[in-house]
Amino acid sequence: MKNCTITILGSKGSGKTQFSLRLRKDCQRLIVLDRLMEHEGGFVTSNPEAAVDFLANNWRGKYTLVTRFRSEVATGLFLRYLATTAERCQTLPVALLVEEADFYARPQGIDPGLAALYNYGRHFNVNVIAIARGDTDLHRTIIQNSDVIVACRMQKFSTEMRERFNGNEIDSIRRLQTITPAVTPVKGKHYMLYPDDDGRLDVFKLWKNAQAIGPTRGLTVPDK
Repeated sequence: MKNCTITILGSKGSGKTQFSLRLRKDCQRLIVLDRLMEHEGGFVTSNPEAAVDFLANNWRGKYTLVTRFRSEVATGLFLRYLATTAERCQTLPVALLVEEADFYARPQGIDPGLAALYNYGRHFNVNVIAIARGDTDLHRTIIQNSDVIVACRMQKFSTEMRERFNGNEIDSIRRLQTITPAVTPVKGKHYMLYPDDDGRLDVFKLWKNAQAIGPTRGLTVPDK
């Protein structure tokens, strides 16, 4: 990933984590906030000091760090460390995957370290993938700074989301029954795209080229 912030939304069992696991394959440097223990692989720890030591030793290499901190205080200190390190010791693009992002970015307040990464992280090669059940559960900083919004099955939509997407799109998302969302994340596009019945979209092939595409709005489906 390079300079692309993604927000993945959807109700329980709609395919959010499954989609994020596919995105992981394109991240050579990855940090996961895994509060509910849904991710495996790489260096897994619940100790903030061990996580910091691991990053210090691998910062400019290839790595996967999965953190399972037991408190918001530990998470906050780690995010502050990450934001400071990224600013002072830049490296190749790093992806921060935040599972259950509403734990750290509720509508009434967002962790300061996470807010800094959303507002300034791309200047320091930090990209964020946030996962939550709905945008009504998240602080507006996340939605406002997202290059791409991917929606699986959802029922509730904020006023901001209703302004971005038309009624037919929202109704289609509500009716989704699949657990494998066919989504094409493209930098600069905000959209909701539900499974394509005729199979014309090669999701992950298009994703690999997403960073090179300039800002646009809407979605163009390839001709048959």
